[in-house]
Amino acid sequence: MHLAKANGKWVLPDNGDFAVNEIQVSDFISKVLKIDTSRLVANTAASHTRLKVDDKDFVRRIDLTGGDGKTQSILIGTSPNVRATNVRSTNKDAVYLTGDVTGSDINTDIASWINATYFTANTPDIKALAFANVKGKFDFTRVVTDTWTLTGLAKGET
Repeated sequence: MHLAKANGKWVLPDNGDFAVNEIQVSDFISKVLKIDTSRLVANTAASHTRLKVDDKDFVRRIDLTGGDGKTQSILIGTSPNVRATNVRSTNKDAVYLTGDVTGSDINTDIASWINATYFTANTPDIKALAFANVKGKFDFTRVVTDTWTLTGLAKGET
């Protein structure tokens, strides 16, 4: 998934520049930028595959591109426990254990980054509902609090 800043706003450039949740992106970037490198786990390329931070075998990959066009990539690997995750910068062999970011922080589905709510309404205020498609039209009317009737029912239908 690709997020980018366009005209000062975070968007999905591969999806028509659809707007994403600015606060969520900002919080995520803050987490990534504060990854703690004080807990060294391994310092050899031989350990990368086992910890799932190999260039070709990883749990998640984050590519951060700055305003200067330079990209820094971070590989997120296995989590030996719920509060720690193995991470590695792609240009170094050192692997660190961090609690700052986990694989589950990196959602790869679009719906988790956008406001997917299309419509909301205060349910008790709704007195009627109609919807239609190529198969037909349905009109419902609320008779009492939790009881609705469908307009156009034949005799004996409920």
